[in-house]
Amino acid sequence: MEFSMELYDVDEAKQHTNPSSSAANDGDDRISGLGDDVLLHILGLLRDARDLLPTGVLSRQWRGLWRRVPALTFSPWPQQLTDSASFAQQRYIAFVSDVLSLRAKSSDAIERLAISLVIYNSCGKHLVPSSIGAAERWIQYAVRQGVKSFDLKLLPDEEDRGRKKKTRDRGDRERFAMALDELLLPSSAKLETLRLDLSNAIVRLPATVVLPSLVDLTLESVEVTGDSGDSGGSNPFAGLLSSPRLQKLRLYDITLTGFQEMLLIESASLVELSLENMYEMESLDLRTPNLRVLRIEDCKDIEALTVSAPRLEELELSSNPSLVHIEGELCCSRLNNLGLSSHGCMANGNDRSTHLLQHCSSVRDLTLSLTLKRNKWRCIDIIKGRVPQLPNVTSLAIEVCLPREQHSLLGDSLATLLTGFNNLRYLDIQLYSSYNPYQRAGVPFDVDAGTSTSLSDRTYGCSPNKILSLVHLQEAKFRGLIESEDCELPFLQSVLAGARNLRKVVVCFDAEYSRKSGRDEFRHMLLGGGTWTPCRDACESYEWRP
Repeated sequence: MEFSMELYDVDEAKQHTNPSSSAANDGDDRISGLGDDVLLHILGLLRDARDLLPTGVLSRQWRGLWRRVPALTFSPWPQQLTDSASFAQQRYIAFVSDVLSLRAKSSDAIERLAISLVIYNSCGKHLVPSSIGAAERWIQYAVRQGVKSFDLKLLPDEEDRGRKKKTRDRGDRERFAMALDELLLPSSAKLETLRLDLSNAIVRLPATVVLPSLVDLTLESVEVTGDSGDSGGSNPFAGLLSSPRLQKLRLYDITLTGFQEMLLIESASLVELSLENMYEMESLDLRTPNLRVLRIEDCKDIEALTVSAPRLEELELSSNPSLVHIEGELCCSRLNNLGLSSHGCMANGNDRSTHLLQHCSSVRDLTLSLTLKRNKWRCIDIIKGRVPQLPNVTSLAIEVCLPREQHSLLGDSLATLLTGFNNLRYLDIQLYSSYNPYQRAGVPFDVDAGTSTSLSDRTYGCSPNKILSLVHLQEAKFRGLIESEDCELPFLQSVLAGARNLRKVVVCFDAEYSRKSGRDEFRHMLLGGGTWTPCRDACESYEWRP
C-alpha cells in the first residue's frame, strides 16, 4: 500500500474530504459518535501503523486522531512482486520516519513504540546502506521524545526469520557498529522498557547510568566490545545495571569480546535475570540481594557460578554442559527444568544436576526432565544412590522421555528416583515416547492389532506388590498413558497405594495410541473406590475424587 503522508495531516486532510458529504454521513455513523477516549482505545487495537493511518479519512472526527494513539507498531512489510527488496525497505524506512516526524509535532507523546526492520538479504548483505543510520535515529527518537516502551528488532531476510538464531552462524554477514552510549543521550527520564534485537551488531554500552527510569531491559543478538562498561573489566553492563529502578534484565545471544573471563552482575534493584546463549562467559558472579528469578540456559562456555542472592525464589539452569562449580547457597523455593539420565557411560553422568540439588536443599517446587536410555555404552545406573534426599520438596513434576523399545526402564528408574521425595503432596508425571517413527510421521498406530512393536507391550519392572512410601501425597496427575494392565498399572498402583490422604487423581491417556475400549477398566483397577468423571478442559482425561 502506498501512503501519502500529507493525506493524514489535519490541515491537508480537509482538501481531500467533502465537508457536506462528511457531515451527512456523520449522522449515521455511530462509531464516530463515541468519545475520543473510546475511539483511541479502538485505534490502539490495530496491530500495524499502516492500518492506523488511513482511518483519518473516515469522518471529520477521525482526522488526525491517530496522532494521539499511545502505541505505534511498525511490522515488516511483505515484499511486493514488483518491488526489489532494497526498494521495499527504502519505502519502509521513509514511511516510519515520516510518521514519527508527524507524531513529534503532536502534544500527545507515544507511550509504546515497536519497529521491526529487515536489514539483510539472503546473501547476508545490507539491503539499504542507510538502514543502520535509520535505526540509530529511531533509538534517539525514543529517548528524546519521552517514549515509555521501545522495542527495536533488526531482522534477517524473510527466509531466515523463522530459524533459531545462532550468533556463530552469522559470520558471513556484514557487520556494523552502534555506539549505544551516545545514542541513549541525552538521558531519558521516561523510558521504562527497552528491548533491542540488533542482529549481531557490535555495540558499545554506556559506562554510567543514562536511563534512570529504566525497569525492564532486553538485549539480544549483540557483540559487546571491550571498551564498554567498566573499560575492559568484568562488568560491561555496569552503566545499565546502575539504573536505580532496573528490575528485569534479559540477555540473549550475547558475545563478550575483550573482557575478563568472569562476568560480574551487581545490582541492588534487580528482581529477574535471564541469560541465554552467552558466549565467552566462563565465570559468572552474581551480587543481587533482591533477585527472585534466575534463568541461565544454553551458555556453553560457563564453568563456574558464584551466587549471592538471599531472596532467590525461582531457579532454572539448563543446557550448560561446562558448569561444574557452584558457590553459594541457592535458597530458592522453585527449581525448574533440571535434567537427569537413568544410565550413562560413566558413574558421574548426573553429577552436575546432583551438585545443583545439593545447593538447593530448601527447594519445595521441583521440575525434572528424566531421560531413560540404556545400551552397551550407557550401561551404568546413575540414579540409584546418587540423587540426594530432598525432604523439603512438596511439589514434583517429571517429564519422562524414553525410547519406545526400552520402556522396561521406566518403573525401576522412576521408582528409585521417587524414594528421595518422602514429603510429596503434589506429583505430576508426563510420559513421552521418543524415537517413535509412527508418531513423527503422523501415521496412526493400532495398539489393538497385537503387533510386536505395540507401545502397550511394555514391562516396567515394578512389582504390583511394591509400595512407594508417599504417605503425604494428596494430588497426582499421570499424562501420556497407554493403558495396559501389566505395564503402567502396577507402577501407578505402587505410587498411590501408600497415599493415605489422597484427594485427587487425574489420568490423561494418549489420544492416538491408547485403547479406548480399556480405559474404564484401567481406571477402576487403579482406584476402585471413589468417583471417576471426565475432565472438561482436556480430551481423554479423567479425574478421580474419593
